[in-house]
Parts: sequence; structure tokens; C-alpha cells
Amino acid sequence: MFTHLKQLFITIFVSAAVAFFIGFFVARAQFAPTPMSSETILRAMQQESFFVTQSILLDESITIDNRSGNALRDFFVSEQIIASARVNVALGFDTTELTSDDIRFEGNTIFMTVPNLSIFSTEVLGDVTIDTNRGIISRIISGQDDYNGLVALLKEQARTTILDTDIMADAQKSTIDSLTQFIQFIAPTYTTVVTFK
Repeated sequence: MFTHLKQLFITIFVSAAVAFFIGFFVARAQFAPTPMSSETILRAMQQESFFVTQSILLDESITIDNRSGNALRDFFVSEQIIASARVNVALGFDTTELTSDDIRFEGNTIFMTVPNLSIFSTEVLGDVTIDTNRGIISRIISGQDDYNGLVALLKEQARTTILDTDIMADAQKSTIDSLTQFIQFIAPTYTTVVTFK
């Protein structure tokens, strides 16, 4: 009886060991890391058509001044509107402009050339503060302020502000940092060097 138990134990042990090794090699083959290539990184980046790398908050203010400078005339017919708001501008680049030629491997370094930054969205956050100063007749005949027109002007001014060279230089640094972190997540053993077209 002891011999039967011993053989049963050996059979169970050998079967378990064989099953473990078969399972280990099958699982290892199934979950083996995907080899890194330009196409792999390109597909990962193009899952989103626009890669947003930085959001910048700006306090913008615009003035519409229809005063003539003539005190008597301006007392009756004049208009000055000052609108201000906080505007968020999202910057990044269009990933559809990337090709696999823009991503190359040299040893353990990935060299990536990306399109120049562009504005993804411009959004007014919170309320728009509107101050008006009108002449007597202008107060009587004026309707409501053109809110949508003022918002459009604030957004346009924010887009112009973003084109300032210092802001764009900071945005490019932020883009390099964002891309480096993104590639590090996909290919942790590689170093990334990013340049702009």
C-alpha cells in the first residue's frame, strides 16, 4: 500500500511540474513584450488624433472704444466696453501629420521629429466681466452687449498672446517632457530625443 501511495505521489508531483512548465512557457509566449518599432510608437500616438501637451491659463482683457474725443459729443453718444475673462488655451500637435519616418531607433535611443505646435482649443473659463461706459443717448438706444462677439474677441486675443516666442519656447519644453514620459511608458528601456520639424 505504501508503494502505491508513493507512486501516486510521484505521479501527481510529476504531472504538476509538467503542467507548471507548460503553462509557464505558453504564458510567457502569450504575454511577451511587443518588439519596439517606429510603427508601434506611431500607432500608440495616433490613438488620439491630436496630442495635447500643455494647457495655458491666460487672463485676457479687451477694450472696445468708440469715443470720439469730443467731450460734448461723447457725453451724448459714445461707448466704451471693457471685457475680461480667464481663457484656457490647449497646445499640442496633430498626430496624423506623423509618419513612421519621423520616428527612428539608434541603439537604445528613439529620435522623434514632431510637427510644430498648434492650438487645439481655446475656451473661456467662468464668467466674462463686462464694464460699459456709454453716453446718455447710447444708454437709451443700446441693446444688450454682444456676449458671443466679446467671447470671440477674447479667444482671438488669447491665441495671439500664445504666439509670443517665450510662451511657445516654454510650450516646446513641455511638449518634449510630455513625449518623453509617454514614450517611457511604452518603451521604458529607451531614451527619447525630440525635435520639431
